[in-house]
Amino acid sequence: MTSNDVLEFLELSNAHRSTKKSFVIVTDKVSYDEVPDEISVVPTIQEARDIIEMEEIERDLDL
Repeated sequence: MTSNDVLEFLELSNAHRSTKKSFVIVTDKVSYDEVPDEISVVPTIQEARDIIEMEEIERDLDL
């Protein structure tokens, strides 16, 4: 998987975020530094769960 492969998911990620849902890609082949901030990329399932939990808290607080 490359950063260009991850960018293929950008439209889907934006669609999820616009409906106040989380979208996280789990891969250790691409660094989060290689993709735009609009898409979440993490190397482990646990980190994905942590991001989703934080985003849920932010949505609950309306941040």
